[in-house]
Formats: sequence, structure tokens, C-alpha cells
Amino acid sequence: MEAIKEFILAYLPALISVVGAIITIYRFKPEVRKIDSETRKNQGEMLSAIGDAAESIATGAKITVEQLHAQITEMEKREEARDKREETLKQELKEVKQSLNDWQDWASRLVYQIRSHGLEPVAFKPSPTGPSTPKPQ
Repeated sequence: MEAIKEFILAYLPALISVVGAIITIYRFKPEVRKIDSETRKNQGEMLSAIGDAAESIATGAKITVEQLHAQITEMEKREEARDKREETLKQELKEVKQSLNDWQDWASRLVYQIRSHGLEPVAFKPSPTGPSTPKPQ
């Protein structure tokens, strides 16, 4: 009998722990189900929130793409206007160069005429170190 008593005393705390664990498991099983249910609900809400965020980002991206398209169109118009101005300026420069060539040609013919009469024409641009030209009276 003493051996049974020692056996019971030795294994009684383990038996009580097992019985307590079983009771705890059955007692908290509805809580576990509730937690699982809430977890699934939270995951569903989280996925819905992620979907809403993705939709919002996509809408924002669409607006951004439209804004970029408008900016690109505006830049293309400005580039076109700049190209037209550049062509106009090139044409004006070409005309100025032609006019300069005409004036130089006329001046060289005039110098030739003056020299052919034995005179020396006034320098086009007096040199800063050279003799000064007399002023007409």
C-alpha cells in the first residue's frame, strides 16, 4: 500500500497538470475560435483596405499621367514656337549678312573710284595710334 501511496504522490501533480490542461483547452476553445474568427475578419478588412489603397494610388497615378501628358503637350507647343523663332532669326541673320556683303562691295567700289581720281579715302575706322583725320570746316 505504501508503494501505491508513493506512486500516487509522485504522479499526482503530473495528473493534476494534465487534467488542468485538458480543462483549460476545452474552456478556452471558444475563445480560440473567436480569436480565429477575428483574425480572419481583420485579414479581410486589411485586404479591403489594401485594395482601396491600391485603387486610390491607381486613380492618383491616372491623374499624374494626365498631368504629365498635358505638360508634355505644352512643352511640345513651346518647342514648336521656339523652332519658328529660331527659323525667323536665322532668316534675319542671313539677310543681315547679305546686306553687309552688299555694303562692303559698295564701299570697295567707292574706294576704287576715289583712288582712280588720285585721292585717298578716309579710313573706315581710324586707328587709335594713327594720325587723326582732319575735320571738315
